[in-house]
Amino acid sequence: MYNLFKEKFISANTRLPLGLENYSRLSKLHYIFALLGLSLLLSCAEDDAQKEYEVAEVPEPPAAIDLYTPEIDSIIGSMSPQQKVNELVWLDINPDLKLKKDHQLAYWGALNIQANGIKKLKTDTSYTYRYYSDDVYAPFRNMKEVEAFEEADLNSIQDTLFWQKLHTTRQAYFNEKETTILLFDSLQGLGRLTDSTALQEVKSLYEQKFLVGGFLDTLKKKTIAHFEEMPIGLIHNADSVEEFGDTIVRLYLKSAPWNDSTKEVFKEQVLLGKYDAIRFKVEDIASIEQITAFMQSEEIIDLINDELLDYKVRKSVALKLWSAQAKSDLKKHLIPVNAKSIAYESKYKSITLIKNEKSYLPITDFPDKKWKFIYIGSDNKKSFDQGISYYGSISGVSQKLSSFNPDAVGPSPVVILIDDQEIDSLMGSTVVQKVKESSRKCIVVNIGNPANLNYLKELPTLVQVWNSGDVYGSHLAQLVMGGNRFVGGVPEGYALQAKTTDKIRLAYTIPEEVGFSKDSIKKIDKIAAEAIWGGVTPGCQVFMAKEGKVIVNKGYGYHTYAHEHKVNTETTYDIASVTKVAATTMCGMHMYEKGYYGLNDSLKLHLPDSLYDCLGHFSRLYNVTFQRLFTHTSGLPAGLPIYKYMMYTDSTIGRWDAYYCDEPNQYFKVEVAKNFYIDSAWLDTLWLETNDIWTGTKKYKYSDANMNILYQIFRSKLNKNQRYEKYLDSVFYDPLGMDGTAFLPLKNLDTLRHPITPTENETYWRKQLLKGYVHDPNAAMYGGVAGNAGLFSNAHDLGILMQMLMNGGSYGGKQFLQASTIKKFSIHQEGSHRGLGFDKPTPTSGNVVAPDCPYTAYGHTGFTGICVWNDPENDLVFVFTSNRVHPNANNKKIITYGIRKRLHQVIYDQLFYNGTYRNKATENQPITRGGANKAV
Repeated sequence: MYNLFKEKFISANTRLPLGLENYSRLSKLHYIFALLGLSLLLSCAEDDAQKEYEVAEVPEPPAAIDLYTPEIDSIIGSMSPQQKVNELVWLDINPDLKLKKDHQLAYWGALNIQANGIKKLKTDTSYTYRYYSDDVYAPFRNMKEVEAFEEADLNSIQDTLFWQKLHTTRQAYFNEKETTILLFDSLQGLGRLTDSTALQEVKSLYEQKFLVGGFLDTLKKKTIAHFEEMPIGLIHNADSVEEFGDTIVRLYLKSAPWNDSTKEVFKEQVLLGKYDAIRFKVEDIASIEQITAFMQSEEIIDLINDELLDYKVRKSVALKLWSAQAKSDLKKHLIPVNAKSIAYESKYKSITLIKNEKSYLPITDFPDKKWKFIYIGSDNKKSFDQGISYYGSISGVSQKLSSFNPDAVGPSPVVILIDDQEIDSLMGSTVVQKVKESSRKCIVVNIGNPANLNYLKELPTLVQVWNSGDVYGSHLAQLVMGGNRFVGGVPEGYALQAKTTDKIRLAYTIPEEVGFSKDSIKKIDKIAAEAIWGGVTPGCQVFMAKEGKVIVNKGYGYHTYAHEHKVNTETTYDIASVTKVAATTMCGMHMYEKGYYGLNDSLKLHLPDSLYDCLGHFSRLYNVTFQRLFTHTSGLPAGLPIYKYMMYTDSTIGRWDAYYCDEPNQYFKVEVAKNFYIDSAWLDTLWLETNDIWTGTKKYKYSDANMNILYQIFRSKLNKNQRYEKYLDSVFYDPLGMDGTAFLPLKNLDTLRHPITPTENETYWRKQLLKGYVHDPNAAMYGGVAGNAGLFSNAHDLGILMQMLMNGGSYGGKQFLQASTIKKFSIHQEGSHRGLGFDKPTPTSGNVVAPDCPYTAYGHTGFTGICVWNDPENDLVFVFTSNRVHPNANNKKIITYGIRKRLHQVIYDQLFYNGTYRNKATENQPITRGGANKAV
């Protein structure tokens, strides 16, 4: 027996306990007792050390995804056993924890961090983070993608993971033809989804039945689409493995605390069982370190079943790769929408137009007529004024309800805001009577106290804002001006029928309403800051609109590098060659519609006969057509023959002789710059010299001369007493509300409201800092009004003009141009890469336009650092203004830094990320960029 004991338990080098090597000296009884006791002790220890766990069989791979790709093989091959084990662990992290870098790079399956804590994690790693709520998580490749959500003012990322099935553009959050919407089954469930302020506001509005008008009411008729119905990857918890079906990763427990019990759960259910991962909740760094030590212990390493672990890690890695790279139909048909957007839209979509008998709404005769506002007990005054200011300057007065008089504001039409006032039948009849007796247009808005409707319902124009509060003022203003449509309904119990209106102007919104994240706007801010502090330009403006909704309208930096005057949205810039489209082409389209010329007309039909007498021969432009001038294929040189005028200096008396004078008189009356006048007779000479230019071959050559010839011909078709710039004001700029746009801005603009930025400190001709005088020498020779340059404007005004073109020539209820005319001028012309007047993106124009801007877009650039681009396919307007030529025009950093194209590209990065980018090159279908999607 001893030999058997020795053979089984004792190695050659083991010292026997109890002196058993001398067992012959002990009594037999002692030997038996000692042997039995030791055998029992060792037997128990052996049983404990060899506790067996049931190992789950490796199942068949999920059909939805390939686990054995070369990429996954490479990743798995680079991982240690400890890293593979960590892949099965999800940690719920307290956002206040300051994670060490080794904790972030430990190959955890996921670090789940609520959105409001993501700002505390700024480390850029290659690790996959996930936001989570109770039932869903979102995967990200790294912190660059995570930062897309860092500005979310929400308590749970659930708010930013509402998905919807849409095959068209975003309209009212659902597609009428769809039977399922990935949002929520009923607004009654909002409380359990989140306690964010945004969703609570939506819930409150719904419960008060203020959203009956076709907005959220329909949602309650839809059924929720469970997340497991989506393509692979979105996970929720289940009590048993069988509930998961073919889900890729099966997650055990919602959030388990770290303790001895969960250690056993991990070993039995996850490491060796049927589940693929476990979530541990950790509140401190010590817990993370304990979990890390446990996962790397020999206890765990000894339990590893290589085949089963390999299978589970492959699923985890495959899920991450799919999350980051897959080009699934999900991205083509689903657009992320968050609660912030829903809450924002609910505010203006809940405002109801009760009566509109005379079609006063939306206001269409602004700014032709100077509307006024009467505020009665209005707490919304500040917000309302701010909303109106987007469209122009409108003044208001305050009145008491007891002394209400709509005629007190003079002859102007008036909007009357009755805010949180209790009206009885007597007061109601008085208000109705005074409004009906007034000779002016009157629009009455009742804010709060819906019981007032019983006494105001006889008014011809009546709006109801169901909830009082300053937040509704700006929304109301945009509805009144037609930035958004009236679509709000009437609650049950009111015998009234809600009316709707059309959208006729730009709206001013938050980025989320059109599917943009705030991170995109942060990128714009960052690029603009880079331009300013990198010496590209002292200041700039950026304007972006999507679907007729402005998401960016900002000024950055200063007028000069002295940092004395900040740029705002009213600041005025010399827009240089953008004049070619904002003035000359606009005039050309208008006169084309009037029948003043035909595109294939030769200039001989439009040039004066007197040219022959002056030149002694026909103009050399005789056979040039309008189409060739617009497309820069006339054969003319780049500029007018003005060099001799610029460089002239008499050897004796200097420059003040033949051409110029430093003060105006009857001859020297064309102002070229400050205290710098040219003899007007020389303009006639310049015109003759232009008509004597040999045009050469009719190949493409970008030329200021083309646009100045068009300007001269268009000007000749006006009445003798009508100035070209005043004609443009009356036809386009004034009716559009572009009060910051003008030629000769020192004479025609309110420079206190629209301060002008300087351009170049010119040292070779006019020898002065140019401020309010056109920078371009060709336009300067014409006195600042020309076809190639001379217009001053700001990004917002240009955005309005471009939106009018995007709308097919309509804006503010007026039809400025026909859609067919805009299309004719903006499409590629035969044999040219350009439109008529408009520039078009080309493979070689990458320095001034986004690389992903479709070739169907149209716009123009300006030498002073300007660009305007319309993208009809994606319904985008982009405008950038700057004075990059200050103080030296040789500053080319705007090209080196690629500022304009990078700002423009931000829009397209977001569209790619959303899966909504459109380009006729791809048969006008949403496409996803090759490679991994760009994060925004």
